[in-house]
Amino acid sequence: MSANHFMKSKIRFWLTSFCIHCIFSIQSQEIQYVTIRGDFENLPQTGGHLQGVQIFESKQKEYIAVSGSSDSYAYYFVAEKTQDSIFELKYIRKIWDKPMKHAGGFQVAHSFLVVGVEDNEKKDSSLLVIYDISEPGISDIEPIKVVERGSKYKESTAGAAGAFVQDDTLICLVASWDAITVDRIDFVLNPQHDSIIKTVQRNSIVMKEIERFNEKMVWRPYQNLNLFLQKNEERLAIGTACVEGIQVIDWFTLSDEKGNGMHLNWIKKNQIFLKHESLRYGGGIMQVNDSFYVIATPEHTDSKQVKVAIVKIK
Repeated sequence: MSANHFMKSKIRFWLTSFCIHCIFSIQSQEIQYVTIRGDFENLPQTGGHLQGVQIFESKQKEYIAVSGSSDSYAYYFVAEKTQDSIFELKYIRKIWDKPMKHAGGFQVAHSFLVVGVEDNEKKDSSLLVIYDISEPGISDIEPIKVVERGSKYKESTAGAAGAFVQDDTLICLVASWDAITVDRIDFVLNPQHDSIIKTVQRNSIVMKEIERFNEKMVWRPYQNLNLFLQKNEERLAIGTACVEGIQVIDWFTLSDEKGNGMHLNWIKKNQIFLKHESLRYGGGIMQVNDSFYVIATPEHTDSKQVKVAIVKIK
């Protein structure tokens, strides 16, 4: 056998092994689906798309919430679980009218739903809107807090908002357009953790700066940035993005550096495969005990339903 023929045989063997590995990786990733059923005929979807998704519990009932945008207003809708893998639409909530018609990725933390809405045409203003979601459909008729965000081009938008409660504080991160910057805003809560006493604007970080100091990290335009407080008090921030068709999840720890405020420390990334959904549209992260899952939607709902994918990532 010639050296050239031997090398070609090795390359064919390597490519075959690589393809088998890829197929095995795709097949071994289990995608679960839940269906949200309801009348979406009158939901405005022109000029927008589904953006964030969260699954949460309230009063021993399970719900799913999805934020979205249109050419007229920003909204979220909530559905209640009625049987295994089936949620029935409960209501659609208008968040804000045009020009704040673009809702970002959001998070349900404790009894709060934290979502940003922005002017996605001028890209120079946004609002951080907080609802009490303890009784879906009743407690969230009106927001309990609205924070106006500046007038800087792109930096004052709110493409993704994440939150968690630590001690007596609702800690929020708000990512701007394509997550160019991330701002931290703290909300001091009353002892019962059911209302906000004070708002504290913390520092802002430029995501490119994190990339510059960590050669393993590649900055991405996160559509969602969800936060989680662990049993050991570790604080995680998990961002989701779709870059050139690749679904990516980046993991960070959130720390407070003396004299420098908040800092995000990149840990690792995951890649997942989705069929009809994309982290470019509705996405979010859910933690159940020590396991983490990505939740993803297609760009729009159908007239009577929308299917949501759930993939375990840890």
